[in-house]
Amino acid sequence: MATISFAGCSPKQEIAYEAPTPERYENPIEIEGQWGSSAATGADGQYGIGDPFVMRFNGKYYLYPSTSDPCSGIKVFESSDLIHWKDMGYAVPESDETSHGAYAPEVVYYDGYFYLCQSRAGQGHYIYRSESPTQGFTLISSSGRSPSDLDYGNIGRGIDGSFYVSDDGRLFLLHTVTPAGLQYTEITDVSDINPDTLGKDTQLGDANLNHWIEGPGIFRRGNFSYLTYAGNHVLSNGYRIAYSYAEDLDDLSSFVQPVDNVTIIDTDEAHRGLGHSSNVNGPDLDSVYTAYHSLVGRGPARRYNLDRYFACGSLLTANGVTHRSVAVPDAPDRGGYADLLQKEAGAYVFGETGDYFTAEYNFIPSARQEVFFGSASGKSYAVQYSGGTLRLLRREGKNENVIAEQNVSLTEGKLVTLRIENGDGVGYLYLNGMRVISYPAKACAGKTGYALSEGVGYTAYTDEVFGTSDFEAFKNFPTRFPATGYLKGEMRGFSIRGARRTEGGVRVGEPESTVRIGDAYAVALERGDWVKYAVDIPEDGTYSLFAEVSAASRGAEICITIGENEVRAFVPSAGEGYRCVRVPLGEIEAAGGVQTMKAEVVSGRAEITFFEAEVTETGAVSLTSYDTVNGAAQTAADGSVTVSGERGVIFWKNTGHTDFEAELTFSCELSVGTDLGFMIRSSDYSYHSAQPAESWRGYYLQLGTSIVTLNRYDYGDFGALGIMRTGDTDLGSGTHTLVIRAAGHAISVDIDGAVVFTARDEFAFLGGRLGVYVGSGSIILHSLKYQAK
Repeated sequence: MATISFAGCSPKQEIAYEAPTPERYENPIEIEGQWGSSAATGADGQYGIGDPFVMRFNGKYYLYPSTSDPCSGIKVFESSDLIHWKDMGYAVPESDETSHGAYAPEVVYYDGYFYLCQSRAGQGHYIYRSESPTQGFTLISSSGRSPSDLDYGNIGRGIDGSFYVSDDGRLFLLHTVTPAGLQYTEITDVSDINPDTLGKDTQLGDANLNHWIEGPGIFRRGNFSYLTYAGNHVLSNGYRIAYSYAEDLDDLSSFVQPVDNVTIIDTDEAHRGLGHSSNVNGPDLDSVYTAYHSLVGRGPARRYNLDRYFACGSLLTANGVTHRSVAVPDAPDRGGYADLLQKEAGAYVFGETGDYFTAEYNFIPSARQEVFFGSASGKSYAVQYSGGTLRLLRREGKNENVIAEQNVSLTEGKLVTLRIENGDGVGYLYLNGMRVISYPAKACAGKTGYALSEGVGYTAYTDEVFGTSDFEAFKNFPTRFPATGYLKGEMRGFSIRGARRTEGGVRVGEPESTVRIGDAYAVALERGDWVKYAVDIPEDGTYSLFAEVSAASRGAEICITIGENEVRAFVPSAGEGYRCVRVPLGEIEAAGGVQTMKAEVVSGRAEITFFEAEVTETGAVSLTSYDTVNGAAQTAADGSVTVSGERGVIFWKNTGHTDFEAELTFSCELSVGTDLGFMIRSSDYSYHSAQPAESWRGYYLQLGTSIVTLNRYDYGDFGALGIMRTGDTDLGSGTHTLVIRAAGHAISVDIDGAVVFTARDEFAFLGGRLGVYVGSGSIILHSLKYQAK
């Protein structure tokens, strides 16, 4: 990562941002040795990488994909950077028929061994054990059937098993349940895994995608844990990833599902069917990446993809759902194996951290072994393990104090992973993924290493912690990102007059002005304050910018600058009882490349939780210039357009503006079973029989004979925003004029010169295009006038 220095700069002089030039990669990533063609894919296809599970162990990443049908064996690949993978052969051999057509294998390192679960052809789970992440896995689960029965090791529990280890050392299996849901089950005895020794099946919190749901996984940043999952069907272009979250997780039933919780979706033919992810810390130890697949053909043929996550409080977002060249994951400040240790004063020094950092130590515990860090001030910390107890010590001279200790169970002679997160006021020690010690951390730069060199594996550290690496990360347009993730350094990344350093704050050691709104964090800016973000813009073009701000920000004026161009917007009032409102900031012309986006409050006070950027098409709009997404649409000789069911969908080109006025004349026949109307600010439409009928994101104005309704859709119907009768007007007879006005979080509908209703949505979809949906029946469109506002 780049080294940043602010020394010698005037506190009143704005410091120019100098962008680094990292190596880049592009999704999807082809992996040598991935599954090839089969009866399912056809001779010209490659099954590729589906349901990618990635785990980190001893400085390497290991990738386990689903097994191509009709094949056996579970492949494994190894990497040091999440981008370049080496084929390591088979973790479960091809000769093991219990792995035939294995669904979604996952692996956990637990109590000194590697455990692998998979669902053979989607028919329940089998669990294996090995001393290596790359080979030697043998079946250890049993079901009470005859050992000669292929289902002998099948313990059931749906599909897509995922391991989770609680901080008190219990091992759980997360899995699906019919008709649609997620559950968790404790594996109470790893030496005897069978249905009788498993714990109770319990619902895994609030997680719902309005139909089938699968692919669960949990990761943590700070005090927030995130549950990600996919749905609804792997063959749908609208397969997607979403999340729920929990603060201070101590009960797997406590996850909360936020509004607008989809993190990964793209239905474009070039990058579609995105889902079934796994989440892992990047090579720098602080960043979080999600590995997922994209659908490329029948089989289902899929490919490996990787994108960065931003996680801050209740907000989890992908740093763009990328299908273009973006920066590779950062390496740690220093990383390597025992050959990098330097013997000094009887100890083995690996390097020297800054005040706030994340470090990882892999070693075999012994009576004389210890890990030390933070010695620059003459004081130092040490971590020791003996007699079943892990201790954190603070030393000054010959004095030694125990800060915290925790009883832990370790298997003798086995490698352990110790992770240290040293923040400003808060620090954590993790042992094999379990948070075992919390301590009042302080700035403690200094040397770090081991008492002994024997049994030492991979060691690394980065002077980033609790997500501070996100601050310097390029924000990959189009994207959504936390507003607290601005660049580091006063007058370089921010100028906030009321900023103060806060122990346990989001910015870790920097002055900040951060407030909590519900479970989210927001940067609070007064008049004249500004923050800057490094943005990676794919190409020259027009981009629509949005923000989510607190209700208390009403009346504030926000100015956004990219290059020489700027846009300004005032914050409207939020609806009663709402903490936040989403605000369109305007459309801005921006050049492609890495540069900065500056957000300044011109008047008032603004508390901003996130920013969002979308590509905006520009150009003329005409009735006959449209994209047929599904079903049938025809243009007649008189210039009219007919859209017919079943599930006919068109979107007009160049209608992706947030604020607009559209006037349409139409005629249609309506009956009790007819389902047709207009799609407003809509995107990501797809169809599959195993997902909701309301499969797009945006708004649907449904026409009835004497009633119209405006509903919010997000792959499911999230309720009516407006319902109104049309009086004596029969929309199923004759020709009618519809006027739609969209402005910020308000949408008004006017039919035949009478205002039917105005609806508000505080969590408004602000992007997307204007279109037509015909679930059944047909509609004739005679004219369209469209004006962006």
